[in-house]
Amino acid sequence: MIRIGVIGDIGSGKSFIAKLFKKPVFNADEEVKLIYRNNRVCFNKLKKKIPQFIKSFPIRKNEIVEAISNDKRNLIKISSVVHPFVRKKMKIFLKKNRKENMVILDVPLLIGANWAILTVSCSALSETLFDSVINKIIMGVFLMVMLDAVIEPIAPILDFWEFDGGKAPLKNYLGWVLVAFPLNCMYHILNIKVNGTFTHHLIILNILFFSILLLQLNTLKNLI
Repeated sequence: MIRIGVIGDIGSGKSFIAKLFKKPVFNADEEVKLIYRNNRVCFNKLKKKIPQFIKSFPIRKNEIVEAISNDKRNLIKISSVVHPFVRKKMKIFLKKNRKENMVILDVPLLIGANWAILTVSCSALSETLFDSVINKIIMGVFLMVMLDAVIEPIAPILDFWEFDGGKAPLKNYLGWVLVAFPLNCMYHILNIKVNGTFTHHLIILNILFFSILLLQLNTLKNLI
């Protein structure tokens, strides 16, 4: 059996590409939603890990979002509980479709890999703009927070995530700064070098894509 993994960030079109193969698809995002909705064992484990955020069963998405925005370390706790259930679901899917010649695994980027790609992209671009290491780090952090800033307003509309009150709180952006700063420092301490301009294009296109989408949505709101 050929297993094709379709990975990518939020809104990158993973599910659309997966459907084009017209083969059985394992959608990790959908499985996580089902786990939150139906798996009481998962609920009990999460409640022990982050009791101040997980209140009642079934688990609500805004509780997960609030936990992560309050403390980025909660993402590791949540992942440690949820990922084993997702892996189990994937094994069942593969066993069920073992006679297929090909299956598609629609999975999001691991959060660690996602942060790594974002850090390298922003840091590599900042290196072309400044000579001072301090300025490079500041610009790298700014680019990472800027990307989040253009995604946050449209995230609830696109059903990515949402915050209580409808807007991302200031602590969300402070959390991004606190995570982005040491990551950008590490990039320069390790003296990482990136060949070519692919990473530059990647971060610029991401910012442009979500900025244009945000402008279009705001225009539609004004027309309505």
